[in-house]
Amino acid sequence: MELKDCLWVAALTAIGCLATGCASNQQASAPQADFEVPACARYFESRTWRFDQGPQLWSLSLIPSSCARSLYGHNTSTGLIIDSIIRDESGSPHWKEANNTHGMRDQIICHLDKYPTKTEWNSEPGRPDVGYASTYAQDCNPER
Repeated sequence: MELKDCLWVAALTAIGCLATGCASNQQASAPQADFEVPACARYFESRTWRFDQGPQLWSLSLIPSSCARSLYGHNTSTGLIIDSIIRDESGSPHWKEANNTHGMRDQIICHLDKYPTKTEWNSEPGRPDVGYASTYAQDCNPER
């Protein structure tokens, strides 16, 4: 975590304590959600970066687990899938070069929504961020 992030966390924690009057010996109780978010132990069987000759772009090739495929229609679970990809793959030079996390997110969610049974999901950080509706309308492969 960068210094500026640490400073923000410290400032927000202090503001929260001032607003709620928290004391160091008291712990705030966490609010209870009235729903459960289905989660998987593993979202993908494999993840591979490869250069796709067709569109001339680096592609993250994902083989979703059966559990990930079962999340089709569970809108609250897509964040968990995306978090796992960002956590494990955003450090790749191919991801960083394009700097397109939002576009990748839209492509991956599109695959889950539109092609949950497709063997392989391919998402390219070099494709444009055109928003989810346009990504979906273009079969998860928005044009440059």
